[in-house]
Amino acid sequence: LIGPIWLIATSTESRTSIRYGSRSPQYITLELGHVLENLRLTSWGRDLSLQTFVSPSETPDWLEILGEEPKLEFIAGFTKSSNLLSDKYKLTSGKLSILDNDSFIHDYSIEETIRLRSSVRDYLDKNITKSEIETFFRLFLGINNKNRQVIFPGFSNNSLLDYTMFVGEKITDINPGVYNINSSTGSFVSLENTDKILDLQQAGLDQQWIGSASFSITISSKNIQLTADRLSILEAGVAGQRFYHTCTLTNLGMVVIGAFYDNQIQSLIQSTGQPLYIIPIGPVERSIIAFQLESIPITLRTIGNIAGILAVFLFLIMAIFHTNAVKTLFHIKSQKIHYFFASMIIFFVVIHVFILIGYYSIRTGEFSQIFDILIKAFLPPPLDFELAESVGQFFARMALWMSIALILIMLPLKVLERIKPKFRTLTHNILFIVIIGSILVHSFLNSNILNRFQEEYISLVIIGMGIWYLIHQYSKKQTENKKSID
Repeated sequence: LIGPIWLIATSTESRTSIRYGSRSPQYITLELGHVLENLRLTSWGRDLSLQTFVSPSETPDWLEILGEEPKLEFIAGFTKSSNLLSDKYKLTSGKLSILDNDSFIHDYSIEETIRLRSSVRDYLDKNITKSEIETFFRLFLGINNKNRQVIFPGFSNNSLLDYTMFVGEKITDINPGVYNINSSTGSFVSLENTDKILDLQQAGLDQQWIGSASFSITISSKNIQLTADRLSILEAGVAGQRFYHTCTLTNLGMVVIGAFYDNQIQSLIQSTGQPLYIIPIGPVERSIIAFQLESIPITLRTIGNIAGILAVFLFLIMAIFHTNAVKTLFHIKSQKIHYFFASMIIFFVVIHVFILIGYYSIRTGEFSQIFDILIKAFLPPPLDFELAESVGQFFARMALWMSIALILIMLPLKVLERIKPKFRTLTHNILFIVIIGSILVHSFLNSNILNRFQEEYISLVIIGMGIWYLIHQYSKKQTENKKSID
């Protein structure tokens, strides 16, 4: 192994298997591909030689030193290159020079490109030209064309993968349809002359940004591979990160999606190869990309997520204020404060549901689909236990239905008045715990905004539930003591 700097990457599968189940090893390998591409690009820009070993069998000595846990994923070695880059490839004042003036391409340094890359799910409603698409794929593959300097080094091992492009009505001079992309030249050939964007969205668990993107790309293993091997999955991760870099340079935004119904994707791309990524891509403002670097990107979808979080905490506060101990402490005799909290919770839940499920309709102003939004709000997509997002959506609907049941039970209906208060209280508490538990599962499996604050959020909710339980038990004991005295 070359040196003098060595980088060892390991993984602990149990950290992700709770959330992603059987797909956990695949997602880890994809993430490793993203890391490898950034290492390759950085070493290229800094005139370093990079040697990587991605199979533990290639490095038995290191495997013996590290043991089985954490799992050894790859080893990379860096040293000063003996083959200096030619002048046109060297960093000039920290930037890569571009020989021709193309407003479609930004003059970012390698460090800036890596720093500015981010997942974007909000795209501008404007068309992209065929010429821009061709330039995009040339940059992705590192192809020198029309005397333009190659911004990236050439892309290796792309023969392991198949790339398919889905086009709707938002690309000028390219008919809607499905296209196979030549991974050597960047050219594309028609596979089907029918707009399949909505079919792709449905196959991708109905994630709205697939439908709102200008075009989408699927990455899959070669047709002969019914199950992708580790090297193909690793290369898909490399390609995913490469697409992030290319989008950053071309005023485009994207997000990689690894959760979908495999058989539906295979049908759409007419291949038996294993699907590895769906990548929706669309135009964005440079300021949007830069702003995504903040801890929480403020977008319409973020507002929907915040509304959901507020509903959860208001739900906990309402439960605490409904205990006898708190009522006595604050001299609360009326149910008005309870109804106030319930109304606010319903308000924020409605915002959460309509923004996240009806996001595309809100962005486009097509409110004729409101009925479809309502149907999707109450009926979860087909449940697939191997897809974390699918399970999360199921628990979201469970929380919604249990909340409706809770409201009905607490209403002063004559039929329910015949039920003993003790039984109603027990039912209320069980539903409350089921709702909070379902919301936590939904937040853990589906939320994007919580990726960086997930542990803090879940900890606060659990602490809130603990406070409610302690106050509830205290109130129950006080009530029993009062009855015994009487």
